[in-house]
Amino acid sequence: EPPDVDGVVLTHGTDTLEETAWLTDLWLGSSADAGGVAVTGAMRAADELSPDGDRNLDNAVRVAGSGLARGRGALVVLDDDVHAAREVTKVATDGIGALRSPMGPCGRVDERSVAFLRDPSPRPLPGDRIEPRVAAFAVFPGMDGHVLLDAVARGAVGVALEGTGLGNVPPAVGGAVRELVADGVPVVIAARPRRGATDLRYGGEGGGGTLLDDGAIPAGDLPLHKARVALMVALGRDPSVAAVRTWFDRL
Repeated sequence: EPPDVDGVVLTHGTDTLEETAWLTDLWLGSSADAGGVAVTGAMRAADELSPDGDRNLDNAVRVAGSGLARGRGALVVLDDDVHAAREVTKVATDGIGALRSPMGPCGRVDERSVAFLRDPSPRPLPGDRIEPRVAAFAVFPGMDGHVLLDAVARGAVGVALEGTGLGNVPPAVGGAVRELVADGVPVVIAARPRRGATDLRYGGEGGGGTLLDDGAIPAGDLPLHKARVALMVALGRDPSVAAVRTWFDRL
């Protein structure tokens, strides 16, 4: 029987708030229909001039308790804005407005109302566990693919990579990706640019099209840190490369 509450508020430091919100969003599954979930924090300490924590917390309670938040998964509430967990990211080291979404907030909240501007993105169902043993790497020119193989040798069961451009990697890394996927280790490729999605199309060793042919999985519009979180959830449902690919296709 569901608890007798309208919603849940989670307070969190802003450094990794977006990862926790995204993991919560993916992990909720059908539980999201039972009530709203709002994640919030503060960029100014309580002893600073014009602290923002109290207002953010008050707004988060309003959002989580609103019937409009049901079914929307985890929402990030700061600065009178409501952000989708999938979209929000920290864009500044300090100051108000440090957490933003490329498409803009998905909603607004104030003392009078809570309003949403668009429908939530689809979320594939999670399994009954989360697999934390996922390595993540941002590639760089001249990178040696052995770092991927070493991570798996040390216990990683999945790898998330941030490729350049549309999702390309150095040739040596491309060879390591081929080897890992052949051994049944899912490899997800995110793109470094923050506008646009991963599009694995180029040929050649390390080119995105070659990676796709070798079985790598595109991360869509997710940045590296969120692609890693998604891979943790996908592996917890079914660790096979084919199942992880299908899960990401629905994301």
